Amino acid sequence: MSRAPGTRISNPGDDVSASRARLRQVAQRLLSDRDKVDGVVSGLSLTKLPRSDMANVPIRASSITVIIQGSRRLTLGTQSFLLEEFGFLINALPLPIVEDTGRADGDAPYMAIELAFDLALAERVRSGMPGRIAGLVSSSVAMTGTPSWMCDCFRRMLEISVADNPDGRLVDLLQQEFMLRLLAHPSGRALHQLTLPGSHLARVYRAVRYIIDRFREPLVVADLATFCNWSPSSLHHQFRRLTTMTPLQYQQFLRLSQARHLLLTTQMQAGEVASHVGYSSANQFNREYRRLFGAPPIISVSVL
Repeated sequence: MSRAPGTRISNPGDDVSASRARLRQVAQRLLSDRDKVDGVVSGLSLTKLPRSDMANVPIRASSITVIIQGSRRLTLGTQSFLLEEFGFLINALPLPIVEDTGRADGDAPYMAIELAFDLALAERVRSGMPGRIAGLVSSSVAMTGTPSWMCDCFRRMLEISVADNPDGRLVDLLQQEFMLRLLAHPSGRALHQLTLPGSHLARVYRAVRYIIDRFREPLVVADLATFCNWSPSSLHHQFRRLTTMTPLQYQQFLRLSQARHLLLTTQMQAGEVASHVGYSSANQFNREYRRLFGAPPIISVSVL
């Protein structure tokens, strides 16, 4: 096939590179004199503070993170992820945070965008989409490189966030556009299935919320299975398949993550923290904390 002299064959990689460059330029401009910008889009934030410089929250809500500059090590329960520049991670299910550390790239500061999902919006958008995404979802977490459409959506969200008197209708349209594109994207498959009533992901989400709401109380798996309308064996299988943890492990990681958060952000002593997060034995708390974080509570916090 011939082409006219002087014409240029389009390279999809060029579009991705240009979109990423434009997003980085906007982020650099917005963060030139501040550490964080909260967007007018609900749940959206842009930051150049590595997570290691902030008190870690104990659980990561259903959300997406895009690394604009630098890298980030994120361990959710039993899974560890290294997010590098313009990589993004989606977790459809809330997961306990074991490690969350951002790193700058030489002299260039760490920069990242985070968006906590509006699950009610996701369900409304999905209900208007034709058909449903087929296939088994093997994990509630997806990680890949950021496509050009995602960079463009986030750039427009950031630009409108600092505009004078932003148009609320445009904000809504941007949210809907992003959610529509994400739910149709392969990496959004878990989020898509989470919005389907009765799906395995929706039922595991129900189980997760049950544990989060009662994480200090003893967990009876049979009661949790009844709550989710599953047999204990089915609950165990599906929960572990989608979170890589059993329900009891999930509760343990959540308790210990909450304990670490309290030790970092309050004056509570280790024994008080152990009792507060649901441990009746201080020895058991110390043993499990050390196993997860690599040092006893007092030492692990003092060296941070």
